[in-house]
Amino acid sequence: MATVKSPKDSIAQFETGKYNINDFDPERPRTIYYVTQAPNSESLYSYKLDGDSLSAATYVGEAKKATAAAVFVKDKQCIIFSVNGDGVLQDHQINKQYKWEKGGIDSLGVHPRQDAAFTAIYGIGKVRLYIQDDTGMLHELVLDESSKQWQRSATLQGTKAAGGEGISAVGSEGEVAVFYAHEDFSIHQALFKGGHWTDTEVSATKEGTSPPILVTGYSPNTGVYTLQYTNAEDEVYEVHDGKRTQIGAIGKDETYQPKTAAQCGGRIYIPRRRCCCRCRRIIIICCCY
Repeated sequence: MATVKSPKDSIAQFETGKYNINDFDPERPRTIYYVTQAPNSESLYSYKLDGDSLSAATYVGEAKKATAAAVFVKDKQCIIFSVNGDGVLQDHQINKQYKWEKGGIDSLGVHPRQDAAFTAIYGIGKVRLYIQDDTGMLHELVLDESSKQWQRSATLQGTKAAGGEGISAVGSEGEVAVFYAHEDFSIHQALFKGGHWTDTEVSATKEGTSPPILVTGYSPNTGVYTLQYTNAEDEVYEVHDGKRTQIGAIGKDETYQPKTAAQCGGRIYIPRRRCCCRCRRIIIICCCY
């Protein structure tokens, strides 16, 4: 496999197919979209990694310094979410001329938790964005396909995310599963199915003295989920069907050191806090490249 490094100062990425059920194929050529923001800069840039080819940088727009960010891509639709200088959630979208322009989510006046990331997926026929507020409660925002307007869809009652952690979600036509690090030092799953949300602890994910660091999830089949996460000791775990396996660790130079093969065809999607001494932004580093 060719080695292609991700762009410098990457703060978010989206791999097409990875987060949606029945789309996951670990052997296929992958397309990854990145968002970057240099230290002490307000400018956002996008890159596209297609196979072994990394595109040139494209200017997206302005955001607050050290913003959290998320990327969503489906067919020709591409959206980048970030926080503006007033701490309000904003979005930039690719228009018909293939240029980035401001979207309208900022009109909702949503203020995400300042030390937490957010994630966007496609599930049950809609684009869905998940954030946490200052209390740790999760919220869902949905893009209405007919009006093209963002709406506050749901407050996920009973959720209590740990500060400084991110969110991972998987969507299908029948359900949406949102995974997050809970204040009780375990990973929780908030599941939307049959018109209702339920929040439960994921077995075998309880950590001792601090919560897991940003979990990432994927699913080859509806209702079957596999998670990967790191802990405070930089150990990398995979959890599948109630069983936790240490699959590797992160070295001091931030390189991944494998211990055993992962469920996802040997590919590792390592959740990791990066640049925590500078800005505490949270991203996912994929160690395949």
